[in-house]
Amino acid sequence: RVSRGLGDVYKRQPENAGRLTNSVLLLFPSVFITAKAGSIPVLISVPNYNGWNYQKHNALQEIADKNGINFVDLNLELKEQINWKKDSVDGGDHLIKGAKKTSAYLGEYLKKEYGLPDRRGTTNYKQWDNDVEEWEKLMLLDKHRKVGL
Repeated sequence: RVSRGLGDVYKRQPENAGRLTNSVLLLFPSVFITAKAGSIPVLISVPNYNGWNYQKHNALQEIADKNGINFVDLNLELKEQINWKKDSVDGGDHLIKGAKKTSAYLGEYLKKEYGLPDRRGTTNYKQWDNDVEEWEKLMLLDKHRKVGL
């Protein structure tokens, strides 16, 4: 797929830009640079119990709509799948188990929408496989630590 002509992204800031946080406003140069490099930008909001709200969602959706790019709000997409008490270590901020759900959903979305191939198990991406294995070991150790094993 080809980028959908972002043009001068700075002129297409949302109408409520004055009320947005700096992190949201920093998206504009990133979107522009990504598109200029020939990649397809996608805005993604990852699950965030304490920091997400509809004002942020609507601002990001407006950015996406005005710039012809996709926006995936995993706070809404995974609303039924994430249990904040069970999937996070502190009831909201550190989404450990939820990270697997988030990654799985996002992987499927990118594969379906953009044809992103699954490179697990391939030679050039061996470090990713090693990192996943290390992460799973750490999660197992953390689980044992919590139950006193």
